[in-house]
Amino acid sequence: MERGFCSRFVARYPVRSIAQSLFAIALGLSLTVSRLDGETTSPDTFLAQYRRVLKEHEATYHNVQIEGRFRFTRHLQGSPSKREASKVAEKPLSERQWIEFAYRISDGDHKLALSVRNGAHYSEQVAVTAGGVFFSVRRSSPGGPYSLTESTETNKLPRELRTSPERVKEAPYCPWGYSEFPFYVNSPDFKILEVSRADNSAKGRVKLTFSYRPTDRKKPRMKGWVNLDPGANWVLTDFEIESITHPSEKAEIATQRSGAILYSQAEGLAVPVEVKYRNVLRAAIGSEVEEGEYQVDRFSVGPTPAKEFTLAAFGLGDFEGPSRRTGNRFAYYAVAVAVAAGFVSLVLSRLGRASKSKRSEAIPYDGSG
Repeated sequence: MERGFCSRFVARYPVRSIAQSLFAIALGLSLTVSRLDGETTSPDTFLAQYRRVLKEHEATYHNVQIEGRFRFTRHLQGSPSKREASKVAEKPLSERQWIEFAYRISDGDHKLALSVRNGAHYSEQVAVTAGGVFFSVRRSSPGGPYSLTESTETNKLPRELRTSPERVKEAPYCPWGYSEFPFYVNSPDFKILEVSRADNSAKGRVKLTFSYRPTDRKKPRMKGWVNLDPGANWVLTDFEIESITHPSEKAEIATQRSGAILYSQAEGLAVPVEVKYRNVLRAAIGSEVEEGEYQVDRFSVGPTPAKEFTLAAFGLGDFEGPSRRTGNRFAYYAVAVAVAAGFVSLVLSRLGRASKSKRSEAIPYDGSG
């Protein structure tokens, strides 16, 4: 389900004071796990403190500016006929073209710029939402003039701004693809099964093995582990999680996600410099595999000036009135959504047929712990 070129355009909090408060929390948690070599840490005690850390992280990384590049690939694993039927191009991640991105979020205002260079060809598209207004602009040369492709009033975050680059800001505390992870952790259905050392050294990473078994079938059932770095305010370093979702009463889809994040230090704060992930969706027709890689050149914490979220920032003046044009609105999303919808429809139809005779080829989940 590899998208084409167009589809891939897919706290006001002082850093030092935040770092100091997080250090205090980290010190308390370090004391909690300092004796792991000799005895078992209470999961309930650790969970209460981990919830506090997640809350701090959500505040710390609330307003950010991120710049870098990314690439990703998707393909099906299964018989050649099934792969051919899916119309999915199978191309290794290493052969994919890099997409440059610049992402800003500041007190609910979002801006995402995506650009691709291919020889002499250059294309850039920017999506912005601020103050209940969405607009997108584009240009075909670096430093060239922008043209308005759409403007409209909306109180919802458009699809263009709910894309993967936003997940980079969540990487320190959310496993890739699980933006609601803090919500899950704060649920009474979330259980830490074990707290252990991921490394042999006394100052090594801490491994949390957990399960999340909500009674609400609309929420995913999860089990897996995350590794945390106590020396860097307990940021997430790597993870492996299996989840089960029920898109319908009878259908069941299993997903396995894994990933790793590398960090650097900026004024005592851990900021991502590399994010890699791998998602596997298992179903009766085979497994859909997505792999992605992000290289981050800049990751700054703090608000962005409000003027950057205006048309004037692109040399286009202010709104006289929103238009309702939708023909040019990130037209590539029509292709992406159509492909995704086709795949999901095919998955669900196959699952429906197989539900009476056998379960889908899902990751085994015995429902324990």
